[in-house]
Amino acid sequence: FELLLAAVMFLMSWYLKLHIRVWLDMKVPVSVKKQTFEMELHIKNSGLLPVSAVYTILECENRSGGCSEKRIVNESVAAKAEKTIKISAKADYCGKMVFSLKKVQVSDYLHLFARKVRVRSQINVNVLPDIHTFPVEVSMKTRNFPVEGDEYEKERSGDDPSEIFQIRAFRPGDRMQQ
Repeated sequence: FELLLAAVMFLMSWYLKLHIRVWLDMKVPVSVKKQTFEMELHIKNSGLLPVSAVYTILECENRSGGCSEKRIVNESVAAKAEKTIKISAKADYCGKMVFSLKKVQVSDYLHLFARKVRVRSQINVNVLPDIHTFPVEVSMKTRNFPVEGDEYEKERSGDDPSEIFQIRAFRPGDRMQQ
């Protein structure tokens, strides 16, 4: 009986591996330094049997010279269902942060056999510096400052190629730009 149970669990681990899909998602991959942001870990089970153990290792690496950290997520998913886990993170430094799934593994119901699931999911988060507002006062001199192109020369053509000056028929000696 024990050998039959072990064989069934071995086959079940392969079945669960073939029907599981895991990926990372983030709606807006931009954050501000020292501000908490959220990403989503999606686990989809397309099989007829529930998955009792999905073991994932999420690695967070700061490409701007910061250290990397790993988080372990262990979840279960019902049959023909999808589960979304919200993961919070915070960046202490500006730059590019990369979140990637390093290891995804499913186990049978007795945890006798575990199968690795191939996943190539990663998110690049751009961490921006603190945003500071500067009070700016616009005076009437600034508003009424003459901008180039508001007034055209009446007597001779200017440097602006979009300006139309003295429309007449083409004569020998005229440049093609005129």
